[in-house]
Amino acid sequence: ILDKYFYFINHRIKRNISEEEFKEISEKLYTRKVLDRVNEFKNTDCYDKIKVYIERKNYCLLDELIEQYFLLKNKVENRKKNNYYSVIGHGDACFSNMMYNKTTRTLKFIDPKGAIDESDLWMNPYYDIAKLSHSICGRYEYFNNDMVDIYVGNDLQLELDFNFDNREFIIAFRDKLDEYGFDYWLVRIYEVSLFLSMLPLHSDNPYKVLGFILNARSKLTYLKTVRLCLF
Repeated sequence: ILDKYFYFINHRIKRNISEEEFKEISEKLYTRKVLDRVNEFKNTDCYDKIKVYIERKNYCLLDELIEQYFLLKNKVENRKKNNYYSVIGHGDACFSNMMYNKTTRTLKFIDPKGAIDESDLWMNPYYDIAKLSHSICGRYEYFNNDMVDIYVGNDLQLELDFNFDNREFIIAFRDKLDEYGFDYWLVRIYEVSLFLSMLPLHSDNPYKVLGFILNARSKLTYLKTVRLCLF
């Protein structure tokens, strides 16, 4: 499946763009989108239901995660020298939107991002990769299929239990990223942005949304501790 996926990634239509346009596209996807979606989420009934778990006096876990996300995003982006181009991608190329036939070894995508005009077709080259990461590394489909438990740990903090070890699959995914020249750590920080920006889209399910927040916390903790030497 990874071979087929990265064949698609490698054959997407590309165009060279200016540094300014590249930064504008990235800013729209990974900064403004996150802020707008989080603000939208805070005005939902779902937020009112879960804030007892994420708010304390003068403290909000979600606000802390947003601050940590932008701090780490800036650090990871600043250490990466970009090639300034955009691609016509899928826009939501996670496992939920793939159909794979083992017999014919054919991979097909469904439900691509819509576009009103041609300019909407072009996106940051990391966006599709981040969508795949949030399936492989973030285990997004486990949330969709109610296969995640939230429990109180020994330190009285809320934790996630997937009952599934995905480390082998992360290694295979990272090898493919290296093969095709994508920065693993940049993919992982953009993966966090997806879980944060999805909050209002799943506000009909407070349990899932709380899981997304805890998952974002876990990913940011991983980025801060395991790769601290990068910064």
